[in-house]
Amino acid sequence: MKRVDLVRKIGKAAVERGLGFVEVREGGSHTIYRCGTQNVVVPGTVRSVS
Repeated sequence: MKRVDLVRKIGKAAVERGLGFVEVREGGSHTIYRCGTQNVVVPGTVRSVS
């Protein structure tokens, strides 16, 4: 799964549950998003998950 696909999937799930999903900041090797009141850290490189 590509990083973009992962972020879209998390964002879509958040919206379906009525939560906000916004980018907080971009780090050197990761991006931090806020999903409701919880922070979600997405690494810069996402490895395949089976």
